[in-house]
Amino acid sequence: MQGQRLRHWLQGLLALLCAPMALAQTLWGPLQPGMTEDELRAALPQAVKLRRALNLPGGVRGLWHLPDTPMAGGRFDSVFYFRSGRLWEVAQTLSAEQANCDLAPTYSTVLSLLTTSYGPPRTAQDTDTPGTTAETGYWSQAGIDITVLHSRALNRCLLRISYKPQVLADASEL
Repeated sequence: MQGQRLRHWLQGLLALLCAPMALAQTLWGPLQPGMTEDELRAALPQAVKLRRALNLPGGVRGLWHLPDTPMAGGRFDSVFYFRSGRLWEVAQTLSAEQANCDLAPTYSTVLSLLTTSYGPPRTAQDTDTPGTTAETGYWSQAGIDITVLHSRALNRCLLRISYKPQVLADASEL
């Protein structure tokens, strides 16, 4: 029993470490868009059900997470969001609350990993507001959008990576 749990955990960890290099049609690591919660649990048995759902607009709900996901020299909290009972988005968040927080080295490594896998970002932007700086890198590959947000404020830094299916809107509906 103990050996089987360790094997499942190691298999899941290996998949997580390879996530940035995964094929573009995968949502994240071994996960596919539209998976059910049961399918997520089968693919990542170490995932933990959140005590409280994280609600986003459009009926999107964070229901499962994987704490301490190692990537790019950081330990991310990975949250799995569902819409209409199907896997919709995977978000990884690394944050630091300290006076001189600096996630720039991890951000640089994440950008490098994604650029190696998917090419240069399609768009990158810097946003400066008083006391806050934010940078965003964006990739779109085979129907999956990948967004990396790095923001810095006086007492809080955030690095967030989001994987979700591309949503194309008909221009007549805009």
